[in-house]
Amino acid sequence: MKKTAIIIVLFAFLLLNSCGVKESGMSEAQKDAVDNSLAYISESEFSSRDRIDKKKIEIRSITSGELQFVWNDNLQLEESALDISDWVITIGDTSGHDFAVMICDSVTSEVLGYIPIE
Repeated sequence: MKKTAIIIVLFAFLLLNSCGVKESGMSEAQKDAVDNSLAYISESEFSSRDRIDKKKIEIRSITSGELQFVWNDNLQLEESALDISDWVITIGDTSGHDFAVMICDSVTSEVLGYIPIE
């Protein structure tokens, strides 16, 4: 009986932890923005898109200094299309080049663009 209870507790712990960073501490709008970012990456021409660790996710508000560095598929975005309430969603391990920095609208959760990695 004790072994069964321990196994059930361990299974529940592993199941909860497998949900990843994406599920903990984020609003529904932020979760939607992360999902939209992941879809954008999978459909992108990013050279490292298949090597990006999609379980490693950080989200924060964009800074005014970053506004000038945001691009979309065609060109650099006008700073007027962005505001400091928009989100920077970093997906992947930033210690190398296998990550993406996505910019999402904080109201619609849509991907507005990305910050290229140098």
